Amino acid sequence: MDKLFAFLKLVRFPNLVMLVLVQVITVICFYPSFSLKWSIAISFTTILIAAGGYVINDIQDFELDKLNKNIVSIFSKNELIKTYKILIIISLISSVYISTLTSFDFIIWFLIPIIVLWLYAYFFSKYKLIGNIIISLLVAESILIIIFFLNYHQDFLPNSNYTLLQYSLLAFWFNYIREIVKDIEDIEGDNAFERKTIPILFGLNKTKIYVAILFKIALIFIWFSGFYISFIWLKVIFTILISIVLFLLFKAKQKQDFKNLSLQIKLIMLLGLLSPLLFYFS
Repeated sequence: MDKLFAFLKLVRFPNLVMLVLVQVITVICFYPSFSLKWSIAISFTTILIAAGGYVINDIQDFELDKLNKNIVSIFSKNELIKTYKILIIISLISSVYISTLTSFDFIIWFLIPIIVLWLYAYFFSKYKLIGNIIISLLVAESILIIIFFLNYHQDFLPNSNYTLLQYSLLAFWFNYIREIVKDIEDIEGDNAFERKTIPILFGLNKTKIYVAILFKIALIFIWFSGFYISFIWLKVIFTILISIVLFLLFKAKQKQDFKNLSLQIKLIMLLGLLSPLLFYFS
């Protein structure tokens, strides 16, 4: 049982649940006639790839994680490597299955995140100026993959593609902000391992200002883009939550402060990702 819980923690189970939830919302709100079979197959493959990405990142950061998170993994490095291979092999088999029944060109949208996550673990994680953008693009790609699939199955609502692009942009933006806050949280370990992150290169105060600017851009997008978040009360809630986070950001000093901020940003991101349901059922 301990190993089961350790495995769920290893693959960031809450993040995988959020990933599936986002894809389910995408289908329900933007493509309601989308096949349940294809929806399950795409989500299954996506979470396997994402889980593999988390595992390979832990393999590469085995020593760094001990310093940053003060933990010792219940799994040995060899066990992590075996787990990664199993996840990727199954995801590749599933990718091939989906692609052969659709169009073999479609497999590229599964291969890209597999390759990029491997490159991130062994290269881009050292240069997070680029790495954070790449990870956030993959979050957006997990939404956009529905559009890519529907290029082969013309089965969607008029104007859904444009709205879904906005939805994926919101996911990208909030995830990118959270990655930077996580870098502040992990600054001690990243500095010891000579990682190139925004907090290390530009300092804490300038990083806080940068995060504040990113949040203000997000608010401008939410209020003025004509996005599906059309309820004024929902825009106000976003504004209040982001204002609270910004207040706490400039007060934050300790590692735990930034860990709490990262969680709060994830909750704002979750609200943004769930918001199409309010529009759909209104």
